[in-house]
Amino acid sequence: MSIFRIGVWGLALLAPPASTVSVDEAILSDIMTSFVGHEASTCITADTASSTSFTFNWPGSSDPTSKWYPPHVGFEEDLFQAAMSHDDGSGRRSWTIRIGTGGNMYSHYAPDLHGESMAPQAHGDAPWIDEVQQQVAVNNNLNNQAPWNRPYFHHQAGAYQRDGSYTTVPFYSPSFARHCAGNTCTFASWGTQAHVPTPFTAP
Repeated sequence: MSIFRIGVWGLALLAPPASTVSVDEAILSDIMTSFVGHEASTCITADTASSTSFTFNWPGSSDPTSKWYPPHVGFEEDLFQAAMSHDDGSGRRSWTIRIGTGGNMYSHYAPDLHGESMAPQAHGDAPWIDEVQQQVAVNNNLNNQAPWNRPYFHHQAGAYQRDGSYTTVPFYSPSFARHCAGNTCTFASWGTQAHVPTPFTAP
């Protein structure tokens, strides 16, 4: 961000003040701490931060361990936003989760316990749209009500592939902000009308 100051003698470009807080971190912190009833995390960062790691860089497909439905494996890179891992050291509770662009968890892999806990994504028109951990919001005043009689569901993950040439590949909800530090990751995204085409419009 640059700061401009206009004076009698022209335009001066000033450097922004130094800060160690990213825009994403500032936005997410404001969102998460400003609502009524907010309670501080009970996670003890000092105890787990050293055994927690994360990346926003695509680490390659998780298919070799997760055994995804073969026709959908190629979509994972477009879906991927972050991976977060916990190393349990000598224990059996190590895990890695993968987060999609919608901020939803689409993979939970525990190598020494159950392996991959998410479904293999064989859903024909919804790879990593339905069978994931996500929030779903339904407007009961509009959902399947006259005059449209159409579903009104917002999926955190994205939209079904049911709109002809517009959805030949999955549409994953876009990310607005992301931040990871210590033993915590926070994400903000734009939830998507799941049932397309739709007569509903955004305000």
